[in-house]
Amino acid sequence: LDFATGYNINAIALRVPRAFLQGRSNSKIFDVWQTISVKDPRTGEFRQFEQLARPGVNEALIVPDPLLAAFNATPPSQQLSPAAAPVATEALRVLKALGNNEGRANALLRAFVPDVMRIDTTRRSGYVNATNAQGSPITGRLLMDDVVDQTLTVLTDGKIRTDNVSYQGTPGNPATGHDPLVRDFPYLALPN
Repeated sequence: LDFATGYNINAIALRVPRAFLQGRSNSKIFDVWQTISVKDPRTGEFRQFEQLARPGVNEALIVPDPLLAAFNATPPSQQLSPAAAPVATEALRVLKALGNNEGRANALLRAFVPDVMRIDTTRRSGYVNATNAQGSPITGRLLMDDVVDQTLTVLTDGKIRTDNVSYQGTPGNPATGHDPLVRDFPYLALPN
């Protein structure tokens, strides 16, 4: 079942020069994530309520809504801090429930938390083209990468390989799938 069938997907495509990200450094590896903040009407300050980098990580590992809200309000630099321990405990519980032993569950937690999308610009892009020592994807993602399937495969040690939703849709079912990507930037299909 494709829950997005019939809807347009909002997307923002940016082309950012590497030199902009590097600043005064020569770095070729970057951690990126997105946040959504809302203005608190009482204080006038913005408060983060959503944070995401790798799809399927916070949605798959943190089940109770209060803990998911706490995780989403926490910047990546604090996601493994002592204050975030209840969230890490929940993620470990879920990883073990998915069939991982204690050692693998801890390794996966270190691989996927903090939730950042690592982009190593010296390698070919693609969600599972390369991983670091902890097993975390390090080469960003391509628009056609099925990151949910790929994340499920890793988190379950191959026991679950798909959510049965693909970009192309199910053959013979015209109610699923999305229009093809376009050749030039921003590559996204036109709205339907």
